[in-house]
Amino acid sequence: MVKTSPAYAIVIALTAFSMTGVSAMAQRGRATVSPRMIVSQRNPSLAINAWEGARPGTILRLHNGCQPTNADCTWTFRGGMIVSDRNARLAVNAWGGAQPGTVLRLSDQCQPSNPDCTWTFRNNMFISNRDPSLAITAAGGTLFGAVLRLDRVSTSNTRDSLWSWR
Repeated sequence: MVKTSPAYAIVIALTAFSMTGVSAMAQRGRATVSPRMIVSQRNPSLAINAWEGARPGTILRLHNGCQPTNADCTWTFRGGMIVSDRNARLAVNAWGGAQPGTVLRLSDQCQPSNPDCTWTFRNNMFISNRDPSLAITAAGGTLFGAVLRLDRVSTSNTRDSLWSWR
């Protein structure tokens, strides 16, 4: 048995975490992934953006001009919530309740106990904790300016529902 220091174990754990993107704990919403852009797997030049700036009620869209230095394009996954790096009081919310077609907006009323504000990251999809048949998708396809909505997970739209942390 090889003994290692706790600091060395942390470095190994962080290296493994960064290599896999999101750990199993983060997938279940129990760890923090911070701060990174969330990009479309279909078109990695498009990232989730707080369109016109992060504030309560802002609609989330895809933008091709995002950079990791722009806090309107970076997010922290904490307690199952996707939290704005521009304003940590704002989280992604299924505005009006999780159902097919619901537009995603930023809310300052989110709590980890509210399933309209919490997500499970599984199979590269953000699945609604209110209704696990719904996932965050780019409405109308993965295009510049596409509004993020909830849609039923199906084989026909899965490509517009796949995301990566970058």
